[in-house]
Amino acid sequence: MTTPDTGCEHWLGPLGAPCGARPTRRYLTGRCCPQHTPAALAGHPEPGQAAYQLRGLAGASQATSGLLDARAIASGARRSGREKLRPVPTGSRITPAWEAILYVVPAGRSARGTGPDVSNVLRCRIPDVGFVGAKPPAWTRWVLDLLGYEADSDSVDDLFPGSGSVGRELAQGVMPFG
Repeated sequence: MTTPDTGCEHWLGPLGAPCGARPTRRYLTGRCCPQHTPAALAGHPEPGQAAYQLRGLAGASQATSGLLDARAIASGARRSGREKLRPVPTGSRITPAWEAILYVVPAGRSARGTGPDVSNVLRCRIPDVGFVGAKPPAWTRWVLDLLGYEADSDSVDDLFPGSGSVGRELAQGVMPFG
């Protein structure tokens, strides 16, 4: 299903209005022009360009279902989920109590013994840090374990670094395995 290009939805605070530029692509955050994609705002190249390789994506359950989910799974991605033990209330009567994670395990890192055994479901509380979307420390560790993260050869780009929680966990280093 194709939706009409209604313009970039990135909010321009000083103007008190969305950007509105076209053309746009659909992202988990809404429609964005090339200047306001999550990668552009974080100062990174777009996934799929240059040597950048996207290995994981997290988002609200309704955002990662549908076309994005179907295409990712068809391409060999795996799906896991986080159950939010204290979900943030919304304007809906249906509480979004889980978050989908789409990821690709690099070659050679999925067999038993190549990293820690990890469940495809994480149950953890939402951190009480006053920042919507902040990830709990357990979430960052869990995603790194799902990916078979190797600190000496892998890099992590947090496209939404607002709360700083992912960066704080990465700064602590990785627990040794084995």
